[in-house]
Order: sequence, then C-alpha cells, then structure tokens
Amino acid sequence: HPETTKALHAVLTSRGSPGEACRHAMFAAASLASHRPVEPSLLESSFLSTLVTYADHKDRRTRTDAMRTVSFLCMEAPRLLPRGSSDRMSLLSVVVRCGMSTETLLQELALLVLGLWSEDLSLHSELVYAGALAPLVLALNAPWEPPAPAPKGHLYGSRALACIAIHSTYRSLIVEANALPPLLRH
Repeated sequence: HPETTKALHAVLTSRGSPGEACRHAMFAAASLASHRPVEPSLLESSFLSTLVTYADHKDRRTRTDAMRTVSFLCMEAPRLLPRGSSDRMSLLSVVVRCGMSTETLLQELALLVLGLWSEDLSLHSELVYAGALAPLVLALNAPWEPPAPAPKGHLYGSRALACIAIHSTYRSLIVEANALPPLLRH
C-alpha cells in the first residue's frame, strides 16, 4: 500500500499529468482510503496536503473524489493525527469549507464527517473554533417540507449540533446562530 500511495501522489503532483489521470488517481485514492485499517501513508503530510488542494479542484468529479477520500480518512484522523497539527487543522478546514459548498454531495460528505466528529466530546472545541457551526446551521436551513424525507445535510447538521450543544457555552453560540427555529420548525 505505501507504494500505491506514492504512485498516486506522483500522478497527482506531476505537472505533466492530464486532468483525466488526476481524476483516476483521486478515484483510486478514495477507494484505497475506504479500506480498513487505513493505510498510514495516506495520512502522511505530503499526501494530505495534495488531497486538501484537490478538494478545491476545478473538475467536479476530482473534487468530489478528493472529499470522499477526506471523509474516509477523517474517521481515523482524530486518533492518528496529533491535536493542533497542521495536517489535522488542514483536514478540518477543508471539511468546514466543503460543508459550506453549494454542491450537495460535497456538503453531505463534509456534514457527515462533522456529525461523526461531534460525537467525540474531546473534539467539540476544535470543531467550534474551526468554524464548524456555520455549515451545520446552514444545513438546517436547507428547504424541505414534510412528509418528504429531510435532506441528509439537515439530519447530519441536527445530529452534530445536538452533540455539541451539550456544552452550555456552545449551546449559547448555537442559539445565537439562529439554529433553533429550523430545528423546532419540523
């Protein structure tokens, strides 16, 4: 697996690689990241930096596969990346940024990660200070009317805010962000 990660990284960072090659390499990275246990080489700084860059790629499919890769790695990141490390902060930053995306799939992947991370009390301060409340509140305002099923983003956002609201300080921030009306509306 480390050799595979190195090969993918080489394709993704090569200036001469055509868009199609990068798209396939990012798809392969997402597939590799979905397997457990996570290949440690996928969490190395150089690969994570490239991955974060591709989360803003101009090609929608490449961008989506980059975020899929991030979402798979984020399940292991809190355990494997030191708190406050630049790699961990970069991952959190891209998750928050994608949570604000107008692309539904990118937003849902990011909100899923935020929802799962919010279940860990030790991550709450990190989430709040990284700006995670903004995409969570945004997700609650996604238009929908019962009896139609709620959008995934709404469910993930509700779940995350409920977890984070266990702290009175953060609960106040959630109320100030006007998140209660959409939660109580449905």
